[in-house]
Amino acid sequence: MLRRKAWGRSFERGEAYYLDNRVEILFEENGVVTARVQGTDEYRVEFRADTGIFGYACDCPVGDDGRFCKHCVAAGLAWLERRKGSQSAEKAGSVPAAEPTTRDIREYLESRDKSRLVELLMDQVQKDDDLHERFLMLAAKNRSGAPDTAYLRKAITRATRTHGFIHWRKTWDYVCRVQIVVDTIKDVLKSGHAVAAVELAEHALGRVEKALGQVDDSDGGVGSVFAELHELHLDACRTARPEPKALARRLFKYRLNSEWGLFEDANETYADVLGPEGLAEYQRLAEKEWARVPEAKPDLHDYHAEGRILNIARIMESLAEQSGDIDKLVAVKARNLRYSHDYLEIALIYQGAGRDDDALKWAEKGEKKFPDHPCSELREFLADEYLRRDRTSDAMNLIWAGFSDHPYLDAYQRLYKYANRIGQHDYVVSSSEAGSPRGRWNFVSA
Repeated sequence: MLRRKAWGRSFERGEAYYLDNRVEILFEENGVVTARVQGTDEYRVEFRADTGIFGYACDCPVGDDGRFCKHCVAAGLAWLERRKGSQSAEKAGSVPAAEPTTRDIREYLESRDKSRLVELLMDQVQKDDDLHERFLMLAAKNRSGAPDTAYLRKAITRATRTHGFIHWRKTWDYVCRVQIVVDTIKDVLKSGHAVAAVELAEHALGRVEKALGQVDDSDGGVGSVFAELHELHLDACRTARPEPKALARRLFKYRLNSEWGLFEDANETYADVLGPEGLAEYQRLAEKEWARVPEAKPDLHDYHAEGRILNIARIMESLAEQSGDIDKLVAVKARNLRYSHDYLEIALIYQGAGRDDDALKWAEKGEKKFPDHPCSELREFLADEYLRRDRTSDAMNLIWAGFSDHPYLDAYQRLYKYANRIGQHDYVVSSSEAGSPRGRWNFVSA
């Protein structure tokens, strides 16, 4: 079965690892075998081999892709060897001593007195930096009956520090450190210190957002704890009920300067916490910032400046969406018309509101503004509108112009589709084969 499941040359390589004694079976419990395999790095393998089911997992790159890697092969061979040894002993009439399990560990710990457990734990704390940091945070959380907020902020800073770029193989270690932060803040909130939890969650969010640009988060682990911190902050705010205007100012500042969507759509997500007073303050700050944005945005080379403009635009869009005012939303989007697709977005907004004439007007504006660089989706939108209004020639001239500009397969397929819709398939085929020059054509429905 190992040979059959092995991917590529995984079996041969895994067998070499096994013969080189690179496998350590850690434990086997409830049908799950856990092993450690030393390869380029140290990898953890788990597999289930009972009741006819064979499940497996390895935290190496190949295993992350769901393939049966050489580490799984090596661990499987080591387990087979151990199983064979046990069966041979049974046949010889000797009963091998059962190896300890995690249940035995629990029973042992429960049988020890408190002082002995403290000694064991302190010995491990001195060796494990993450465990040491976790217990420091636990100690600060319970100091004098109230959390030591100043110390916890420092601990969060240390736990979220990246020390340069983090390769994806080390990302999980970083995620685990941040998860300790999340769990600590949750404990602070559960212990009745919601105000402190709000402060700590905001500090942690700022730190993790800063780290996102320094971490290869291909697996999404950092993004996941980032989202969990968002939810934790909202829960803490709902419990603490901070002063609405002060909260609105903080949320707006974070969102305006964020590169990773920190507190995005806060006006909607935090509406019940902000209340009318906080929402009014949030909108006042947004409108004040929006007034500084020029109508025609210049080409910006300062990423931070452009990021702020895009952020305030998104804030204003969110406020307009929250109000339900379509014209207000369009007015916001109309100040950022840098590409033909921006016109299409406005057309789609009007179309969704049942205002088809306004939709058509904005789509035509986009086609006229960018005659040499229109997006194909905009042309298709216009063509659909023209066909719906029985303006067949206008629709087909648009699609033909797209094919003439870019005579490639996708453009031809688009032309073919629209020609079929009006029953002009043969005409399009003969015209394209003849190499017809670009021009206006009079198409009529069959």
